[in-house]
Amino acid sequence: MLTVAFVTRPKTRPLSLPLDTTEAPSSPSVLSALAASLREAAEALVGICGAVVFFSALAGILSALSFLPHPVELALLSLLELTTLAGSAAATLTPNVALLVLAFGCGWSGLSVHAQVALVTEGRYPLTRYIAYKLLCGWLSAALCALALLLKIL
Repeated sequence: MLTVAFVTRPKTRPLSLPLDTTEAPSSPSVLSALAASLREAAEALVGICGAVVFFSALAGILSALSFLPHPVELALLSLLELTTLAGSAAATLTPNVALLVLAFGCGWSGLSVHAQVALVTEGRYPLTRYIAYKLLCGWLSAALCALALLLKIL
């Protein structure tokens, strides 16, 4: 069996070594590495800030629309962005209900944070799984908050 495997193995070319082994492989200079690092950090920062501004503006527009029923507005805000949700929930809901809504919002984080994660990870991770887990985290946060309220821990 081993003989058959040895005979039928793919043929590879022999490794060729450089004749002059005194020369080290070239590496980028410290300044060019620093410049590339700063460029990538600035691009990521612009993307993250753009997502924050976009979703904050969208949430502000939704808050300003007076024809939406309040529960619908809170549901849309909880999907989009946390800080606008916090202000709206604290201003209009009873403290316990606002706490439950904010617990869900903190676990979910909002589409703004999801967009930021997608920008930073550059699509290396499946976003659908991430969003499903964040949705589950939001519901678990709200459930634990409800339990704490029932037990009068909060």
